[in-house]
Amino acid sequence: MLRIKILPAKQGDCLWIEYGDSKSPRFVVIDGGTSGSVEPLVAKVMELPPERRRLELLVVTHVDADHIAGILKFLETPKLRLKVDDVWFNGYKHLQEALETFGPVQGERLSADIIAGKVPWNKAFGGHAVKVPDDGPLPAKPLNGGLELVVVGPTTKKLQLLEPVWVQACIDAGITPGEPQPQPVPPGLERFGPIDVDSLAATPFKEDPTQPNGSSIVLLLRYDGSVVLLGADGHPSVIQAGLERLASEPGPIKLDAYKVAHHGSKNNLTESLLQRIECCRYLFSSSGAIYHHPDLEAVARVLKHSRRGGRPIELVFNYKTPFNSVWDSPELKQRWEYTTVFPMAGKPGVVGFEKD
Repeated sequence: MLRIKILPAKQGDCLWIEYGDSKSPRFVVIDGGTSGSVEPLVAKVMELPPERRRLELLVVTHVDADHIAGILKFLETPKLRLKVDDVWFNGYKHLQEALETFGPVQGERLSADIIAGKVPWNKAFGGHAVKVPDDGPLPAKPLNGGLELVVVGPTTKKLQLLEPVWVQACIDAGITPGEPQPQPVPPGLERFGPIDVDSLAATPFKEDPTQPNGSSIVLLLRYDGSVVLLGADGHPSVIQAGLERLASEPGPIKLDAYKVAHHGSKNNLTESLLQRIECCRYLFSSSGAIYHHPDLEAVARVLKHSRRGGRPIELVFNYKTPFNSVWDSPELKQRWEYTTVFPMAGKPGVVGFEKD
């Protein structure tokens, strides 16, 4: 059994992954959304009996506030009594090996929480950075229950580009980068007019230039024959380069689902990346807050350029908003051969992928 639920995380990401025996599954969490959207994640843990409140892995993909802030609040929730086997997160010390407002400052705070709680930190990487090497095979890390995570990004260069941004943010906040402050042990806009997919898909592309997004931990999840790409906020050039290194033969890489990078930003999805994969299920995580994601151009590229293997496209959204409900049009669905999935009324988030 493998189930990936996209929890409501406002403009951010929060993925709850269950796998293994359906009666006694193992759990992985990737990112925690914003500080104001942590309740669904806390609720998932609180549904479990105390002896089952254990994460095989917690991944914080990068320091943007809509990914890390919810994790901070989550870990500092006293009633959780949560055990974590390993945390994958690249802190300041990992940048030396190789923004969203307050992101690096929150990175320092998370570093302090990890240290104070004596939680394993990047244990699967010997305590070093979670990144892809300059050459050779990509790191593939199996968890105890058989789920495998292949690191597709970031590169050393992308981590190095983040370092001066991190330092300046810490200086502005009056703290010293790489020296986390001691902490107690953490207790546990509407769119008008018709949609022209061809014109939108043809919009000139300009890649996301932000350093924090470029440093995102991008993962390829493999379990029991299923393959899911989790794009975090990664740059498409990095994601495609990583996939190229994985390819053992010509032709597209087959995926069961792709959690689209950067909430469906037009600056993080290219025709060339879509042509490099064969996928019919695309997952979007955003309430549309602040940046109005997903961008129309990005969804149009999915419909226009995806290699779908003769199957209809499925667009999965963890909210229904003015910015994505335009894609619920029967006329567009018929013309472009796709379906949409939105959360059920009264249910938090949506199941992005599931296989028994």
